[in-house]
Amino acid sequence: MGRQVWSRLHEEMPGLLGEMFGYVGVQIGLGALSPSLLVSSRVKQQAGLATALSGADILGRPEALPFGAEALDLVVLPHVLEFSSDPHQVLREVDRVLVPDGHAIFIGFNPVSLWGLWTLAGGGPWSTSGSSGRAHLYTQTRLKDWLALLGFDITETRYLLYRPPSRRALVADRCGWLESAGRRRFPMFGGIRIIAARKRESTLTFIKPSRRRLRVLSGATIKTAPKAISSERHD
Repeated sequence: MGRQVWSRLHEEMPGLLGEMFGYVGVQIGLGALSPSLLVSSRVKQQAGLATALSGADILGRPEALPFGAEALDLVVLPHVLEFSSDPHQVLREVDRVLVPDGHAIFIGFNPVSLWGLWTLAGGGPWSTSGSSGRAHLYTQTRLKDWLALLGFDITETRYLLYRPPSRRALVADRCGWLESAGRRRFPMFGGIRIIAARKRESTLTFIKPSRRRLRVLSGATIKTAPKAISSERHD
């Protein structure tokens, strides 16, 4: 089931990330699934962060990201908020590490969908991920309010997966017609919701962005590193 969701997300991400530019992008969560959702992004340096290093580049927690302030241009968070014990802290960390005008992509199960109900019942493909064990799904209105308080503007919302969740390929295939019907007739009931948000500029003064490299705070655990990743000390 997780691979089915991951495959569908990879089909959608190029159209969403194609116009987002920058030097550094990080996928937070689900680091063991490959390829990364950032693969279609135009950011120059990409890495994955997860709570375990299996398949990820950096070990860390979404509630305490191992990056300095205003260090990243793009952050993609697949199914992070819904499995975090402190989603508000995750959002504060995203706000801290993003540069002004940087982008955050929040991916999660839609609470008003069959996939959302299935996940709340403990049947989701990543129901054991994250620190809280069981998923907590949030409405579009609540997420919009949380992001607005931190100075983010929602630029786009997309919905995917209209066929019911099933581990049987035959059932999924027979319900394939629901994908096109759902997009046309009831788009807001898609099983997966993607929210793209932009961090507002904090000043009216234009500052030319400097070339950056992906740096993690001293003490963070890094896998056999991509050359783009280096460590810096913050005393």
